[in-house]
Amino acid sequence: MAIEKPYLLFLGDVRDALAAKTAHGVVDWRREWCVGQFRLPGCQADTGLPDMDIAAARKAGAKTLVIGAVNAGGMLPESWIASIVAAIEAGMDVASGLHDRLVNVPAIRAAAEAKSAKLHEVRPTRTGNSPPARARSARASGFSPSARIAPSARNTRRWRSRRR
Repeated sequence: MAIEKPYLLFLGDVRDALAAKTAHGVVDWRREWCVGQFRLPGCQADTGLPDMDIAAARKAGAKTLVIGAVNAGGMLPESWIASIVAAIEAGMDVASGLHDRLVNVPAIRAAAEAKSAKLHEVRPTRTGNSPPARARSARASGFSPSARIAPSARNTRRWRSRRR
C-alpha cells in the first residue's frame, strides 16, 4: 500500500502527546515526509511541525492527511469528520489506523467516492471476535504459538547449568 507523500498530520483535539503517538512516530522517523500538523481547537499535542490548515497544506504540496491521533478506544470522534471530509474535498487522500473504518462513515465515504480519493485503512481488518488476519493465516498454515519447540542440546545444557 503506497501512501502518497507529503503528509499533513491530523492531531484532532487530543489532550496529550500520548494520544498523538502515531503523529510523533511519523515525525521521529520521517519528518521529511511531512509538511505540517493540523490541530483542532483545544488540541494539547504538538509534534513541533508548523501548524497548517488544509488549504495551506495543499498549497505546500500535502497529498495525504494522516490521522496521527487517537482517542480512548480508537474510535473516530464526530468532531473530526468535517475536517477529514474537507481534506478529501481539497484533493487529499486519508490514512488511518483507527479501529473505526473510514469507509464506514457515510460522509467520508461519499466525499472519497466523489473525489476519487484513497482511504488507507492501515489496521488489519477484524470480524467480530476473530483474531487479526495475521493470526488466522498463521493458524491456517499449521503454526501454533503454543507448540513446544525442541531446544538444541547446547541451549539445553546452558539452561540446566543456570538453574543449578
